[in-house]
Amino acid sequence: MAVVAFSITITEPELIKNYARYMEEAQKASKKQANKLTYMENMVERSLSRYYKATTNPAAAKNAALVPDLSIDSPRIAQALAKSFGADIEDVVDVEAKYRRGGSSDTTIGQRSASVFSQGFLDQLKLMARQSEEEGLLAKSKDFGGKGIDTYDVNNPAEVLRAVRAKIGGSGFFNLVAKYDPDLHKAFYNKAKNLLITEAIIIKGKVTGIKAVNIFFPFKDFQSPPFISELGKGSSIRYKLSDSFESTLIKRLEETGPPIVTNNVEEFTKILDSISGRKKLGRVDFASAPPLDYELQFGVPTGGSIPRVTGKVKRGNYVRKEKEDKESTTRLISSAQLTTILQNRIENKMPKFGPANPTEGLKYRTGRFVNSLQFTIDYKKQLISYFANPPVSEYFDKFHSRPYAVGQRLIRPTIRKTVQELFGRQFRIIKT
Repeated sequence: MAVVAFSITITEPELIKNYARYMEEAQKASKKQANKLTYMENMVERSLSRYYKATTNPAAAKNAALVPDLSIDSPRIAQALAKSFGADIEDVVDVEAKYRRGGSSDTTIGQRSASVFSQGFLDQLKLMARQSEEEGLLAKSKDFGGKGIDTYDVNNPAEVLRAVRAKIGGSGFFNLVAKYDPDLHKAFYNKAKNLLITEAIIIKGKVTGIKAVNIFFPFKDFQSPPFISELGKGSSIRYKLSDSFESTLIKRLEETGPPIVTNNVEEFTKILDSISGRKKLGRVDFASAPPLDYELQFGVPTGGSIPRVTGKVKRGNYVRKEKEDKESTTRLISSAQLTTILQNRIENKMPKFGPANPTEGLKYRTGRFVNSLQFTIDYKKQLISYFANPPVSEYFDKFHSRPYAVGQRLIRPTIRKTVQELFGRQFRIIKT
């Protein structure tokens, strides 16, 4: 499977107006205007989310790290995207939306600070920082030698990272994270795998449409390049998608013919339903990494046999099947959303007062047990699995035995009741 991308141009007046105002606020770029810029970005996101029938992820709205912006609620949209991308529904229900303001720049995915790095990764960084110092690389670095310094503080994470950068360069952190902190690497991937990158189409100084490019990356193709890493502020590592790769994909999309154009949500949904699955294979070669194959998707909403749209999609009223209406009432959620829901419900069921009494069940004290619980949902297999993060994972099996029996008394009944309410059917449940 290769990287997959398609492009749709949206000409809805509301989205165009909000995007134009967003770009105006971005040009002012002052601290006093920061709140206004955030407000307009939220307005653009709200307008765009209607097309994907998505809601803003509450955690993303609070600027939680590495949480995708949007969660698709419509089974019809999710199934259409999964079919187009050749992916599982679980992989497409979360969308990371990026709103470009003009100019050429890499698309930022997210960043994480050293405070969340695994211990093994931190140990490796300290080892490489010491090697960098011993090899005399600090004296040649602008972070140290450029300031007349040839040593670093091993207890300062920011200096450790910069000492390592003197040895491997900023782009080298991507492969280090993948090797020594796979959980963090997977968190970056979950943020980056389903990217929706938007940019204003400007003609004679006026915004006339919004180009939306959706790119899906299979996990095996999450590599550097095209993703790049760099050090952020303080002791953080930041991931980006290279502008050159993004521009190459967009150029190839444009070369296939006129874009798919829509001016309302109904047309957009019908277009996604009718993407034909025809592909044009391409390849990007990198000097320092394996070549990356990609596929461009072409919609054929008119039912034609040619693998591209040759004109605008005509506006019209489309009759939805009764089955589709019924399916649209079922809300698809991601594993992250399911985890949040189940954590809250399990917390509400746990006794909170009185002395410890195992026959009553595990008592809620610090929240460490509940917050460690993680749930994953596989729609294809109709399976929900759960586990606990460290340190609770060390004694999770003990809690499943009597007298606590948290699996039988607390976790599984909560899962069954919740999924029945959400989906109107049951899933198999396993502890991993």
